[in-house]
Amino acid sequence: MKIRELKQLLMQSWNLETCSPGLRDKWNKEKPSLGQCAITALIVNDFFGGKIMRCMASSGSHYYNIIDDELVDLTVEQFLGEIPQYENGEERTREYLLSNEDTKNRYEKLLYNLKQLIRQFQGKQFKLIDCNGQEYLSDIPGTLGGNKKLKIYGRLDCPSAKKWIEKGYYISNRVFFENEDIAIAAGYRPCAKCMPDKYKAWKNNQIRKNRFQMCVNQRKEKEVFNVELSRIQNQNVRRSTETILDMLPDYFYEIPASSSGKYHPSFSLGDGGLVRHVKVAMRILEEMFRDEAFGKYDDYTKDLIRMALILHDGFKSGMTNSGHTCSEHPVIMSKFILDNKDKLLISEEDAKFVSSLIITHMGPWNKDKAGNVIMPVPTTREELLVHLCDYIASRNFLNVYFENNEICDSVDREKVLTLNKK
Repeated sequence: MKIRELKQLLMQSWNLETCSPGLRDKWNKEKPSLGQCAITALIVNDFFGGKIMRCMASSGSHYYNIIDDELVDLTVEQFLGEIPQYENGEERTREYLLSNEDTKNRYEKLLYNLKQLIRQFQGKQFKLIDCNGQEYLSDIPGTLGGNKKLKIYGRLDCPSAKKWIEKGYYISNRVFFENEDIAIAAGYRPCAKCMPDKYKAWKNNQIRKNRFQMCVNQRKEKEVFNVELSRIQNQNVRRSTETILDMLPDYFYEIPASSSGKYHPSFSLGDGGLVRHVKVAMRILEEMFRDEAFGKYDDYTKDLIRMALILHDGFKSGMTNSGHTCSEHPVIMSKFILDNKDKLLISEEDAKFVSSLIITHMGPWNKDKAGNVIMPVPTTREELLVHLCDYIASRNFLNVYFENNEICDSVDREKVLTLNKK
C-alpha cells in the first residue's frame, strides 16, 4: 500500500468518535481530518515505520510523521492553509501517545474502521477520474463522488445524489475522485447540499475567477500555459500562478528567449520563443519528477516548484521591455512575487519558497555586466532542480518540435528529417 492509498482509506475511516473530544463540536464530514492527527500518526507508523513527530499549530499540539527523511502529514488539511511549526518538531514514541487512554481508544477504533475497509475492498478495482478528466483503475476507492454532466463533486453520502440515484437518474454520469484537489483540477465544483461551506467559498471565488477570465479573454496568448497549469493539482497554487501570469507584461508572451540568438535552441527564438522555452523547461521538470534519483517530493511541493518554473522568466527584459535580456530579471521576478503575496492564495512561507527558487535559477551566472554578484546560487535540491530544468531547456543542441504552441510528443520520422535538414 502507498501513502496516498492509505490516506484515501483513512478519509473514509475518520468519524466523530475518532475525533479528539475537544474538537468534536467543530468536526463535520467536510473536515474529516480535524482532531485526528495523533491516531493517524500512529496508523501511518504501523504501516510505514519511521518517526512520530509532535509540533505546535494554532489549535495546539499536532502530530505527523517522518519516513525516510520525508515529512508526511495526512491531516494537515484541517488547518485550511496554515503551515504547522514543523521546524520545531520533536520525536514522540508510540508508548507516549498510547499512554493517554482516550488516544488509545480512538486509535483502536480508527484501526478497526481501517481494517474493515481493507477487507471490504481487497481484490477489487475502482474506476476513478484523474485531474485531466480521464478514467483510470485504482485498487483503492475514491473519497468523493461526482456528476460528470453537471461538473459537481461531493461526499459519497450526499443526500441529494442519493435521492436521484434511488429514482434511477444520474447513475450513468456518476464518477469518483481520489481527493478534492483532483476533482477541482478536473473542472468540478463542490456540491451546495453536502458541502455548503466549500460551495460558499467556491461561489465567493467566482468574482475573482471571472475577473481573471476577463483578462484571459483580452489576452488570449496566456492560454498557451493551459497544459502546464493543469498539472498543478492544488487549486490555491494554480490560482496564485494564474494571478501572477495575469500581472506580467505583455512582452513576456511575445519575445524570444534570447535577445542575441547566440546560445538558445532554435525553438526558443523568434516571436513567442520565451513561452516555448518555459514550456520545454516545464516538460523537463515533469520528466525529473518521474525519476526519484532527483529526489522525492510531495504533491504540494511539486506544485510550488511548477509555479516557480512557469514564472521564472516573467520579467526577462525588465519591468518594461528593454529589448534585451535584463541580467537581474530573477531578482525582479522574485521581489514581484513577495510584493504581491497578499494577492495570492498561498502562505507567506510558500511565497518565499517560490521566490527563492526563482532568484537562484541562473545558477553560476549570477553576476551583472560589471561582474558584481547580484543573486545567490542554488543550494537546496529544489533550487538546483529549477536551475537544471532552465539550463537544459536553454542548450542550443536541443531539437524540440511544436505544433500550435504545444510540444509534439511524437513527430513523423520523415518530417523530423526534413526539419533537421532545414
